[in-house]
This record gives sequence, C-alpha cells and structure tokens, in this order.
Amino acid sequence: MVYEYSINGRLLKTGDVISTKDGTNSIKSLGFLVLGAAIPGDIDHSVLYVGPGGLCVEAGIFGVTSFTAGETWNSDETFAARGLLDTFVAASSVLSGHGLSSDEEDTARSFVRAYALGCVGKPYNLDFLHPDNERAMYCSQLVYLAYKNVGINLNVGNSGTSTRWSDTIVFPQEIFDNTTEIQKS
Repeated sequence: MVYEYSINGRLLKTGDVISTKDGTNSIKSLGFLVLGAAIPGDIDHSVLYVGPGGLCVEAGIFGVTSFTAGETWNSDETFAARGLLDTFVAASSVLSGHGLSSDEEDTARSFVRAYALGCVGKPYNLDFLHPDNERAMYCSQLVYLAYKNVGINLNVGNSGTSTRWSDTIVFPQEIFDNTTEIQKS
C-alpha cells in the first residue's frame, strides 16, 4: 500500500526520505549539535516515511523504531519515542527519475515500506564500515538497504571526505545527494 502525507509542506509518498540536521534551537539539543558536527555534509540523519498518516521508520539511539510525525516536524514532541532532537531540512524521492511505471513505483514503495517495518526492533549499528550487514542498522544504512533490495544503489562512494575507508560508509548527505528533493507545495 502506498500512502501520502504532508510534512512541512512537502507531499510525501511511502518510501520517501526525510533529511534532518542534528539539534534544534533548544539548549537541550547541544549534544546533538556536537554529534552532527562529526557527520560530513549538511544532512545528519535520514528517516523513511512509510505511512499511514505520519508513520516513519528510522534507526537511531533506540535502534530501528517507528514513530508518528506531525504535519510540522517537531522533534521536541517526538523526543520520547525517538531519543533525538533534530531540525527538518528536506524531503526527497529515491524513485523519481528512474523511469518506473506507476505500478513499478508502487511495488517498489510497498517493498521499501515492508522492509523498513520488518527492521523495527533491530539494534543500532555502530559498525559503519559494513553497510550490507542487516543484523543492525544506522539511519542512512536503513534507507540504503531498503532501496538496494529493489535494485537502487544509494552507496555510490560519495562521502565528501578524503579517506579511503569513508566511501564504504553510507552517509545521510550521500542519500540526499542521490535523490530528488520534494519541493514545498
């Protein structure tokens, strides 16, 4: 099933990606700002929208979890469920521009949704150098693996850093850079 929901004025469909920056304007988010500074790029976190309503799946401090986002991104309201304070940056479509028919796109979106929901309960993955490990997940690894299973590789070795090992890591910025941004409607 493919769902639609508007977050921060962007009409999302099942399988679309929400990109955030660690921290908010709140003093209690200082630790998240420091964490975000260690991640290359402007995007620190990736979240999959799955629906219905504002249902999302992410890998974070509590492992892979689901939570319900409001029509306006407010990490203070979802902090208890997520353990993360972040700021909405953008939303994007992985499937846009891949030349899929409507039926093929719906099938891919449904598979991504099922994959993400099937990962709920897995622990957080601290082994960033092995993104094909499905026993545990970090945020952008969850997005990468969900789409790898429908034939789209988002780990293109474009980390924005200069170390040879870093290109094996799937960074949130890399996910965003290899998707199509959804404009505010």
